Amino acid sequence: MVDSTQRPVSQKDAIDLEATNGQQQDRSMCITPHDVISDSKEIDVDSGEVGKVKARPTTNTYEQEVPPHKYNHNHNKSDVELAIARAVPCDGNKGVGLLYSSKKMNIKQVAIPAFEYDPNDNHNKSFCRRYAMIVGACGILGIALIVLLALLVFLPKAESGDAASIYQTDTPSVTKTHIASPTNSIRDTVVIDYLAQELSPKILVKGTSYSMAADWILHHDLQQLDADTDRDLKLLMQRYALAVFYFTSTQNGSTPWRSCNPLSLSSLEGPLSVAGANNTATDNDATENSNTCTFLETTRSPDGFLIVHNEVRGNIRWLSSLHECEWQGVVCTETNEVRGIDVVGQGIQGNLGRLLAGGAGPEVDEDNSVSNMLLRAFPFLQVIGLSYNDLTGTLPPSFAGFADLIQLELHGNSLSGEIPISFFDKLTSLQLLNLGQNRLSGRLDTKIGQLTELRGLHLHQNNFRGQFPTEIGKLSSFLNHSSIVGNEFSGPLPTEIGRLTRLIDFQYSSNLFTGTIPTEYGELTSIDIFRLDDNQLSGTIPVELCNLTSSRAITLERNALTGPLPTTELSQLQLLVRFQVNNNQLTGPIPSQLGELSSLRLAWLHLNQFTGEMPNKVCEAASIPNTGVNFLQADCSPIDNPPNPCRCCSACCDRSTGICSAVR
Repeated sequence: MVDSTQRPVSQKDAIDLEATNGQQQDRSMCITPHDVISDSKEIDVDSGEVGKVKARPTTNTYEQEVPPHKYNHNHNKSDVELAIARAVPCDGNKGVGLLYSSKKMNIKQVAIPAFEYDPNDNHNKSFCRRYAMIVGACGILGIALIVLLALLVFLPKAESGDAASIYQTDTPSVTKTHIASPTNSIRDTVVIDYLAQELSPKILVKGTSYSMAADWILHHDLQQLDADTDRDLKLLMQRYALAVFYFTSTQNGSTPWRSCNPLSLSSLEGPLSVAGANNTATDNDATENSNTCTFLETTRSPDGFLIVHNEVRGNIRWLSSLHECEWQGVVCTETNEVRGIDVVGQGIQGNLGRLLAGGAGPEVDEDNSVSNMLLRAFPFLQVIGLSYNDLTGTLPPSFAGFADLIQLELHGNSLSGEIPISFFDKLTSLQLLNLGQNRLSGRLDTKIGQLTELRGLHLHQNNFRGQFPTEIGKLSSFLNHSSIVGNEFSGPLPTEIGRLTRLIDFQYSSNLFTGTIPTEYGELTSIDIFRLDDNQLSGTIPVELCNLTSSRAITLERNALTGPLPTTELSQLQLLVRFQVNNNQLTGPIPSQLGELSSLRLAWLHLNQFTGEMPNKVCEAASIPNTGVNFLQADCSPIDNPPNPCRCCSACCDRSTGICSAVR
């Protein structure tokens, strides 16, 4: 028998309904003929027994024209009997029972008339569709909620595992005290994503300075800065960038600084315990969990030839729990925004460009410039001091990105190459440029005149060559220190230097300058130190130099100067302490006015062509202990026939041999 819910039942297939005798049924469990017969159906119940269910022949034109069903039943019969087979565990003859019978019921199939299909009846159809849509939507919503809950519970754990794998290296693992919670894991993810976008994706590469710094700031930094707002993330990035700088400059801790290192970082991804590596002897005030350190301050010896390190106690070490603006060498504004990094003489090694890129190697930005991590983190940086370290490589053009840079000090390293032109084009706020004591070469570009805010220009002890640009005269507004000692600049001295009336320190010695000393230099009345020694200058010493009444040192030795020394005008130099004109071809008598200079302590007059003996006035000044001319040298050898006999000289020199000997 075919299920009547799937096909029509013919008129001849009426199903008998037999009631179960002697059984009482609950009405709530029974379906009687009265319950299922519609107005258009007929059923004979008068005889007291259930008979056949009959349906009137349909007169619906639409239903008569319905095409054959897919099960190919005959729809051409005029009498159609529709029924649905359903189990009815009731007694149809005895009516409604009040008690439920515990006896086993004899259940037979009962044919219940089905409703005829009415294409115009949309009520039931729309209700069923709405019901199905509601049920489906609720199901989908429930599934979405389950998936969301699963993501909230399991995704942070997975991310925590990924983050842990990021910060692992090939070194033996170290047990960490930090236990990641779902909240911390979410914070870590937010921070890592932000720093990767703002600074470098190298944070995701294990073993890099970026990942080491991330491990520290996320899991070991006692401050544990918030990461809820953009401002929080910017403040965190400031602290993080300084940590990247430290790890890069120490090669992830393998070459710590001379002083003020972190106490211990042994719980990071690699073994790193640096506090006592190189500063055991200097961190005498360091105790466990101490933030203070003894800083080794780098200075020059009094004679200027040696580098010395002086202990300065009570400074704050790097990566301590205190605010990063208190770390030694970090310069900040009143609102605790980093504006400078001044780490001088700490033995930092490696390539300068690599240091600026966070140790990740030269990364090329979209504008084809080499990546500068410090520039990304601190675009408003004003002070960069990395002098007296062991840095190599060239000057990164990315330095020009620091539009607010005021002070750039890189002297005392091993940098090479030329000064990028972009320095002169973009660093127009620069006040101090100190690139001395490196291996830089090339020519000094004429665009040097664009740095009109410059106060100090120091290019000493490099390999610069060519003519010194006359555009130096455009720096007259502020330039007060200029040193190019120990290069290969050649050609005549620029007369435009005479415009630099604010100049205090003028050191252009040990070059290849030729020609005469410009008389315009007499306008440099603020000069304290005036050095043109060890060049190839010729001609006479301009009398105008005696206008340098503020000068404490005038050194013109080892040139080819000729003619006599100024006489009367020489007495104007009452502040002069050091006067060196030796190793020239000067002629004439030694002026007695030297004895009138009350501040003079050193006068080197030897290996010239002076005539006559040392004036008595000079010897009288030299005889005053600890005051007068204590270091006086002249050509007073050989003793039997000296060109310039001297009874008060501290050393006598022999013109024929060039040897000077101290006088006993």
